[in-house]
Amino acid sequence: MELHAEQAGDTGIARWVLSQREIVIRDASVSWDDKQRGAPLLELPGFNFVLRNGFLGHRFAFKAKPSTELASALDVRGDLKRVDVGDPGACIGQVYAELEYTDLVAWRRWVDYPFDIRSGKGGVRLWLDLQGKTSSRLTADLALSQVAGRVAKDTPLLELDYLQGRLGASQHDGKEFEVFGSKLTLRTGTGIVVPPADFRVRWAPSGGEIDADGIELAPLARLAEYLPFPQAARARLAATEPRGSVRNLKADWTGDAEDPQHYSVRGGFARLASRAHDRIPGFAGLTGRFEASEKGGSVVLGSDRVAIELPGVVAESPLQFDSLAAQISWKVAPDRFDLAFDTLSFANSDIAGTLFGGFARGQGGASVIDLTGNFFHADGRTVYRYVPLLPGPVVEYLKASIQGGHSNDVRLRLKGELAKFPFDDPGSGIFQIVAKVTDADFRYAEGWPRASGLSGDLIFEGKSMRIIASKGAVLDVRASSVRASIPDLFHGDVRVGLEFRAEDKTSDFLRFIAESPVTKALDGMTESMSAAGAGRLALGLDIPIRNPETFKLAGEFQLIDNEIRTDSDAPPFSHLNGRLEFTESGITARALSARFLGGPATISVATRA
Repeated sequence: MELHAEQAGDTGIARWVLSQREIVIRDASVSWDDKQRGAPLLELPGFNFVLRNGFLGHRFAFKAKPSTELASALDVRGDLKRVDVGDPGACIGQVYAELEYTDLVAWRRWVDYPFDIRSGKGGVRLWLDLQGKTSSRLTADLALSQVAGRVAKDTPLLELDYLQGRLGASQHDGKEFEVFGSKLTLRTGTGIVVPPADFRVRWAPSGGEIDADGIELAPLARLAEYLPFPQAARARLAATEPRGSVRNLKADWTGDAEDPQHYSVRGGFARLASRAHDRIPGFAGLTGRFEASEKGGSVVLGSDRVAIELPGVVAESPLQFDSLAAQISWKVAPDRFDLAFDTLSFANSDIAGTLFGGFARGQGGASVIDLTGNFFHADGRTVYRYVPLLPGPVVEYLKASIQGGHSNDVRLRLKGELAKFPFDDPGSGIFQIVAKVTDADFRYAEGWPRASGLSGDLIFEGKSMRIIASKGAVLDVRASSVRASIPDLFHGDVRVGLEFRAEDKTSDFLRFIAESPVTKALDGMTESMSAAGAGRLALGLDIPIRNPETFKLAGEFQLIDNEIRTDSDAPPFSHLNGRLEFTESGITARALSARFLGGPATISVATRA
């Protein structure tokens, strides 16, 4: 039977075929000669066909055995409820086709694909739902291997080891479109694996919807270069390397998807991660759920083993947390953005506690923060990790100097415009950390005996740091007061000041001198001395952390009924009382009273280094 082009408008034979109750063809051979495409002759031997026409519609099925180059077998079935022979596009019904094995490229001579297919072999099952000219829906079950092609003209060639799952698309009136997938999975030739995922995207001029589940972000981000994304989006994905999974994602919008009038999105996520980029912090290990719209949104977090990346803000990034839980919400207005930390709790071996407060950005772009924190565990050795924006030398100093201490009562207050941090000018803002510390060790300067066993307050306030301790010791000298301060942590030549008051054995004070740079300043004059008795010390030090050898020293020592020998062979000065004053340059003493060689004596001392 030959069909000629000049007979294309003649529907008589088609009407006759559809008027028969049943037509059966067995073991036929069909040839398709497509003159318009200039394609080679398509031979379909072993053709078996059944058509049954009835009041409720037209059912047909045919099988054929094309050449092995094309497919192993072709199985097509249909159930058409309405057929208009004068307008085939108006058909209503369903058509099913199955190819147990096929070569997609071989069919390109007779079939136009929506993508540039270069290779692909495997099994395909297709369902085509027709609703006349108003709508259609195509569903495909795929089990393909060695697939290669381009999704768009200007994208690189995508090579897949396999592509499996269900993929489909539909349209309604040429205005509403839908793309969907079920248990869709693939692996590229470079080893990118997309685990089975479900999704549905519907869009129309009036708006659209997205539903997705089981979406793994890392492989999708790596596939971005093969997809028709804007270059800016590709660059951001490459820079941030998003990872983690998204569950039960639901989104909808009205208007243009690029600039929607209204939108809402909600879903859950697990192990969410992103690298820091363009002043946006990085993170890893976040698990929770979220809701968002053009007016604002909220996030609820409940995560374990979390990392927060704050490059340029804290000394060691990322910060690691064993647990992190939060309720965060935000509001968006035309000239303002407000972020609220309703609760934010976290814990690791360094620190544990809670934060609450808010952040706002106004029309002029100024960012203002108002944050309060309470912490029930803090390790003094790691304080340098959490104070923001410290210069490198200060970080190294705090890391080396605070070598012990613990607090179960730490309070944070941060309020003001972030651009003015640490709020040098009075009234510009508040930055304050107050920690009640116990058993702290403070190595205030290289070469000096450390202050140990300190109990008191560690305070960061504005640009300064202070330690105010009512208990502690230097070597074996028990202190009644230890005060240390760094007036300016953030600018210029950072210096540490130390004030030390103690009452103890004079022999321990001599040991302090011997084991500190003071002995060099005094030219070793106390090295051969020995003492019995007690005294009171008031000591002040000023030490630049970059050049600790250029320290300034001022102090006094009150001798109380001491016995001192200048060396082991010299007779002692007994019942020695009076006050010694000393600096980094020497010692001065006026009218010390003592007994020497059995009689009273008055002693004055003046030395210069």
